Amino acid sequence: MQGTRASGSALFFLSLPEFDRLLIIHISELTENSLETDVYSCKRDPVCLVFLRELLFLNPEVLTAPLLNTTNNIIIVTSISFLKSGKIQGFVQRVRAKVQDVQRAMPAEVQMCLTYTLIARLAPGWNKVGDLLVQGREFMMKTCKQNAVGLQVNVTDKQVCIAVDVFTVRLPPPTLEDFNISTAVIQRFLASDFATISPASISSRWCYVLPSMKKGEIVSVTHALLPKSSLQSYNDLRKHWKNMHGYRLPQEEQDRTIYCHINFKLLGERLFSYPLWSLRSDPVQFVGRGDHGGVLHTFLGDLHSRLPALCGFPMRLTSSPLYCTPELSSVRLREAHSSQPVNLSSK
Repeated sequence: MQGTRASGSALFFLSLPEFDRLLIIHISELTENSLETDVYSCKRDPVCLVFLRELLFLNPEVLTAPLLNTTNNIIIVTSISFLKSGKIQGFVQRVRAKVQDVQRAMPAEVQMCLTYTLIARLAPGWNKVGDLLVQGREFMMKTCKQNAVGLQVNVTDKQVCIAVDVFTVRLPPPTLEDFNISTAVIQRFLASDFATISPASISSRWCYVLPSMKKGEIVSVTHALLPKSSLQSYNDLRKHWKNMHGYRLPQEEQDRTIYCHINFKLLGERLFSYPLWSLRSDPVQFVGRGDHGGVLHTFLGDLHSRLPALCGFPMRLTSSPLYCTPELSSVRLREAHSSQPVNLSSK
């Protein structure tokens, strides 16, 4: 069995601080009344996410995530010593929120907060696209092959396992022609800043919307945001995407931007406005694994630099990946490599 070939995700392990040194803090009642500065002026942004990102980027001692199925609640993982510093209490008081509960940290909450924090901190170097993280702050505009990773985090009482898969993908920005709009209609549209492409002129209306890659239907195409949109300018749009997803949109003049107005069937008749280049006419195209070792090395370097500590404790991630093997290791091999988990190999 010594020659058994390892395969699948590259696995890295991280020792956790003792759980009785960590706390879960549930913060509730984050409302729009707490927004006082122009920094957070995008009314479309969920208030809890605005404050969550502020807390996360100003305080490296915390992990945080939105509480599922709520609109104004977040949870925080931090150390007892950081809670005693009073910074979280000061934040809660300033934004007129409420500490709902404080309790001992549990693996499920730590896993949720660590996953959210990693994805948030890695952007815009690595940007969420569906279940992937695609490399590069200008990835949205590229037509060539790009590096991407799949990331999974699993937390137990004693350690964290980070599983990384490396891919090479293509996700080129679309053109109006990709949605089977005739050349004559496109020419008329481009000739006037006030022109609209109606649904009747769009033969292929289904598209995939970044960052979730959820499927939506193009209802119309214009040169401007909808009058009733909560985002009133291209600058608002750029701020919204940075606040919510960490994306850095191009510094493009508004009068050069084409907007597609999208309906998601599960959300009723409401329309959402997106720049054309934030849509895709096809799902992510996987075109091979590429430079697996090089991409993995770059990703891990970025992970270390963006999250050097975990709740104030130094983050010591294993330096070399382990891979699952399809068969059990022999007793003799296990004794020789006793530090490795069962069924894992370095090759």
